[in-house]
Amino acid sequence: MNLSLAALLVVAGFQARETSLPLGLVPDRVLFETKDGRVEGYPLKNDASSGKLALVAGHEIQEHPMESVLRSVDRRAGKLEDISSKALAGGLAHDDPMVRDHCLQLLLVGTGKLPSAFRGLLGHEEVDVVRRALQVLVRRPGGEFAGSIKPLLKHEEEMIRAMSLDAYVLGRPDELIPTCESALRREESPWVRHSVFRALGQSEDLAVVKLLLDQFPDASRTNRKVIVRSLQTLTGQNYGFEERYWHGWWNVYGKKLLEEQKAGRSSSS
Repeated sequence: MNLSLAALLVVAGFQARETSLPLGLVPDRVLFETKDGRVEGYPLKNDASSGKLALVAGHEIQEHPMESVLRSVDRRAGKLEDISSKALAGGLAHDDPMVRDHCLQLLLVGTGKLPSAFRGLLGHEEVDVVRRALQVLVRRPGGEFAGSIKPLLKHEEEMIRAMSLDAYVLGRPDELIPTCESALRREESPWVRHSVFRALGQSEDLAVVKLLLDQFPDASRTNRKVIVRSLQTLTGQNYGFEERYWHGWWNVYGKKLLEEQKAGRSSSS
């Protein structure tokens, strides 16, 4: 049974058990009475083992010693849109992983414009912080962060390179094809190339069909699956792993389809 935060806070003076919130749950807005006065906010962590209560108060995350928390005075249902995204962004670099996790989950389900603080997160020295920021930008892409994401395309960690490519092309779809072409020229990482093949399938530009077909011979089986899915999305055809059939079909219809695509763009402009 899931108890409310307020109920858990009351149990044994708020100190006898760990009462961390399930990840992804929008916390209630709680008014606490402490030895130093009253504080109000959205708790992200109330873990007796660490001795701290962390909560979003305004545009920052505050921490209070558990021993100073006397009781909860009032509780109201929390609304995600009322929780400061600036505070949650800062929480991605918090020294407590549990707080980072909760901030990440709330940002992933949030909407609206992300705070400029994400630029700093993308340049953070901790890979974990960068990874979390990219997770949010893949879910909530924004072209305004492209300049901060672009250097990460050459990051030493392949995980970061793959995620940054996902985030970059979602935020700057006009640069999808050149970004993917550049990555294919320099990248040997199957993980990064997987991101490239998936992104090309989202381009809606038939010019990338030939580029995908050229990758068939050297691609791993896993990446061939991604190539096939992208080809299916782009063309509406399904030749599975039969590379020669794909090439045969494209050799027959490719030129005509490209001309029709070009003509369609000209008429709509």
